[in-house]
Amino acid sequence: MAKNNNKIALIIDDEPTIHLYLTLVLKTKNVSVVGAETLEQAKQLLVQQKPEYIFIDNYLPDGMGIENIPQIREFSPNSTIIAMTSLYNTHWKNMALNNGANHFLEKPFSIHQIYSYIERSLNA
Repeated sequence: MAKNNNKIALIIDDEPTIHLYLTLVLKTKNVSVVGAETLEQAKQLLVQQKPEYIFIDNYLPDGMGIENIPQIREFSPNSTIIAMTSLYNTHWKNMALNNGANHFLEKPFSIHQIYSYIERSLNA
């Protein structure tokens, strides 16, 4: 199994419980976490950090995360982007994947789903 030391994940979500949950899960895989509650904060962090993983919620205070994936991809072209939403429908899933997300998660999600996406990106 490949090691993922010094990897960074950016979590873009305005729900503190999602930040906490993902932080706890990712730390078990030795992934450091930085967080943003808005798209604007995320863009600033993308300039400063080089995250390997970006978890982005769809419904954010300053816009729709899935609609902003192309701009995020410009800032971080090699990151694994995982779009998330609690209001799942095929429209959002297709839009996320067409806009450049690598994966799509429906909330609530399991620890095993997160591990699976991390392992897939390490083996890609």
